[in-house]
Formats: sequence, C-alpha cells, structure tokens
Amino acid sequence: MEKINIEGKEIFVQREKPGFTQEDIGMQLGMLIAGPDTPKDLKLMVVAQDAAPAFDLNEAANMDLIIQTVLEHFNTFKQAFVVTSPKNTAFTMAYKNKVKDPRFEVEVFYIEKAALDWLSK
Repeated sequence: MEKINIEGKEIFVQREKPGFTQEDIGMQLGMLIAGPDTPKDLKLMVVAQDAAPAFDLNEAANMDLIIQTVLEHFNTFKQAFVVTSPKNTAFTMAYKNKVKDPRFEVEVFYIEKAALDWLSK
C-alpha cells in the first residue's frame, strides 16, 4: 500500500490484483489499523479497475464485519474506488449501498485523478 500527500491530506492507495478476496481486504485493513501513523480520519483510494473480486457481495457476512471494524477504529473513513469494468462498477455500487453510517463515505470513479480530487476535499 502506498501513501501520497495532496494539499496536506494523507491518502492511502491500494492497487488490487485480479481475484482479490475478503481475506485480502481484511489484511489490508488490519495493516492500516495497526499502523501507528494511520490518521483517525482515513482516506483510501482502491484502484481495482478491472480486477474482479473472488467473492460475491451477497455472501459477504465478512464485509459487514469489515465495515463495522472500520467504524470502530476510525472517526471517519472516505473510500474511493477506481473501477473500469461494468462488473466491478456494479459490485462497488452494491458495496456502497451496504454502508449506512455517515462517518463512512464511499464513491465510485473511473479516473484516479477524480478519485484523488474527491478524497482531498
């Protein structure tokens, strides 16, 4: 995971590989939680483009746990997804619809610059 700074705002960037799993997401989140310098107002750009997940969101009891874990460890969480395939767009929109807490914002983008612009506000 890389970290970039835009206008004084720290943004983490995760580039997903094809076939990523819920366990991969959990490990990435665990690294952020354990990081002593991870801000409590977390901003994360996930670049998935056309990397398809190896799980179905409908079977994703673990995704609910991941969302709850985020809310327990961070004050706010802004997550931007960069996707290019229709399948990933649909998957990410379904994920976005699972998030009901106003402290957890999710948006979907086609271009990294647009995602970074949104995260840096």
